[in-house]
Amino acid sequence: MSLIKLANVGSGVSVISTAIDVPADGKIMSATMGVAMTDIIGPVNTDYVVAELSFLSSDTIGEGHDSRGSLMTASANIIGAEGQEFMVSSPLGMMFNVEIPVNAGERIFLHCKGSVLGMNWSTVAYIFIKDNIAARAIRRR
Repeated sequence: MSLIKLANVGSGVSVISTAIDVPADGKIMSATMGVAMTDIIGPVNTDYVVAELSFLSSDTIGEGHDSRGSLMTASANIIGAEGQEFMVSSPLGMMFNVEIPVNAGERIFLHCKGSVLGMNWSTVAYIFIKDNIAARAIRRR
């Protein structure tokens, strides 16, 4: 069993992505993802951060229903009064009892995006892969 960790830190509204290559053929058996954020400007009851775990090199955050390369998407909100500093941290996404085939060298991405300038955020995802399972050819993701 391999444990893969992806971590991502950023601020503001641009999408920040990190990636890692799968070390060996196998199957994704489970994954978990969490987000922590601080808003140094102060929230206006609508600030958020979104994280997406995906096989795609570009994010599909905020797009329609047919995002076939996306494994998991999660978000967290800050709610409070203007001008105060807040921090929200929460485990946002989990999937287990799955068997998603992956090939050695296949790339997995963690995309993250905040809602306002001045917001700092960090995300982390853990992916558990059962190694050395012959993976048949995977159709286009």
